[in-house]
Order: sequence, then structure tokens, then C-alpha cells
Amino acid sequence: MKKINILIVGIGGVGGYYGALLAKQYEQDEHVDVYFLARGTHMEQIRKDGLRLIENGVESIAYPTMASDKVEDFGPMDYVFLCTKSYDLESSLAQVIPILHEQSYIIPLQNGVNNREIILKNQNIAAVAHACVYLISRIEKPGLIVKKGQVDSMYFGLENQDNHRLTRLQEILQKASVKAVLTTEIEKIIWEKFIFLSSIATATTFFDMTIHPLLADDDKTSQLCQLIQEVTQVALAQEIDIEGNQEHRVMNILRGLPAGATASMHSDFQKGKTNTEVEGLTGYVLRKGSELQVPVHAFKKMYAAIKARVSS
Repeated sequence: MKKINILIVGIGGVGGYYGALLAKQYEQDEHVDVYFLARGTHMEQIRKDGLRLIENGVESIAYPTMASDKVEDFGPMDYVFLCTKSYDLESSLAQVIPILHEQSYIIPLQNGVNNREIILKNQNIAAVAHACVYLISRIEKPGLIVKKGQVDSMYFGLENQDNHRLTRLQEILQKASVKAVLTTEIEKIIWEKFIFLSSIATATTFFDMTIHPLLADDDKTSQLCQLIQEVTQVALAQEIDIEGNQEHRVMNILRGLPAGATASMHSDFQKGKTNTEVEGLTGYVLRKGSELQVPVHAFKKMYAAIKARVSS
């Protein structure tokens, strides 16, 4: 039986968490190999001592089949998880194209709703799934991933389509204790995640506040609710079959997050990074709203302020 080769591209909070679970489960497995495409001191620490994962105070160590910063070190890959930030999607894809084959499957786990569309515009070799995750996980230091809270679900699939290769992948993931859900209603799930994330990423970055202090301020909460309402209308204008009362759903999720939680986009701004997810999470709503003639006044105001802060 041919071995199944899985590559995790980007061993940050998302890739590191899922990569650790997969590498730990299949470390000595004769049917599955797990590879990491990483870089810098993080990669060197993984090579030296493995990838440490702390989840709810419990530590484990995972050893991938190989960790490298060069794709030429790997052979052909059957499943490729793209776990870099959305602004690195196209450059990450360009890296892995040489190791894709006709039966390869790409699973993009970036934030945003148009990742599959971007990938399909840039390559014509592999199949591409829709996917999204709910997860709070960060690199604490080279070689160490810390996952917080109880939220850790992965959703993937093709809209209105079954696929035997994705069914096999779900089995592989679930055996590694990944809460993986294969669904044929993936667009609804991706958009509901996007409504949640684009709103809170925009608000936390605009106000420069973590989630719980923001929710404690009535005026700021009101502006957050306006964001939720606007992006919900953008989804409905495209006839996405989302559940009713998205504002109530999103606020319930936010209230259940651990103290100190914030959006990754806000974290990047706090660190002074020039590359952020503002175009994929905030600017996308602005552009799509304009295209669909849906008013997105709150997004427009906050996008302009965030962009001005970056360029100043």
C-alpha cells in the first residue's frame, strides 16, 4: 500500500497545532508520513527537539517525518495544508506547485472566503477544497505552540459534492484527534466564520482593544454589531444560506472566548507588522459591498482608519 504524504505549510498557530496532532499520531505509522514546511529558528528547534504543543496545560512533543524550508527536500505530496496568513497564500502556493501531482489535494486554512478562488486562478494541477477553522493557537517561542480554550474545529469539503479523497482525509485527521468535519455545505460554514472574524478583527484592530474590554463598552459594542450586520448583508446578497440572527450567534461566541483573546489581525498590528490580513478581512467586505451595492459604512470608516495607521 502506497504511503500517504501530508505536508503542512506554515507551522504557526494553525499549522503548528494541526501539524503537531498529525505528526504525533503518525510518527511511527507505516501508512502516513507528515512533513513540515517551516523556516528560521522555529524550523531549527523542531528539527532539534521536535514540536512542543501545550493544550489546556498538557504538553506533548511531535516529530514530523521531516521539517525543512526547502520543498525540494520533499517528494510528491498527496495532501497539502496551506496554513500561512492570507497575504502569503500566493507565494506559498508557488512554493509547493513542484511537489503536487494529479491526485494531490490542497486544503487552504487561511482566514477569508476566497482562498479557493485565488488558488484555482494560480494553478491547474491539484484539486482544492474549501476549508476553515475555529481555533485559538499561537507560537509562544521557536518550537512551541500553545492552544487556548475549547474551540478547535476544522471544516472542509466541496459545495454539494462528495469526494472519496476528502473522506479518506477526514479519517486520517480524526484518528489524530483533529475535530475535522467534512461537509457538502461548506460555503455556509465559511461565510458564517467570515462574518464572525471580519467583524471582530476589524473592531479589535480599529479600537486597539482585546475582545472582552471591547464588549464591556456599549458604544464600541454597538459599532461591532453594525459591522456584523453589514457583512451579513453582503453574504445574503450572494444568496449564501446562512443561519438567521448572525449578530446573536457572533456575540455568543465572543462572550465565550478566554480572557485576553483577540483577533490575529489585531495581534499583528500590535506587533507592528506591515503585512496584515486587513485586505482579506476588512477590505474584502468593502470591495464586495461596492460590487453588490450593499452599504458597508462601518467597514469603510474602519478600513480607512486602519490603513492610515499602517502608512503613518
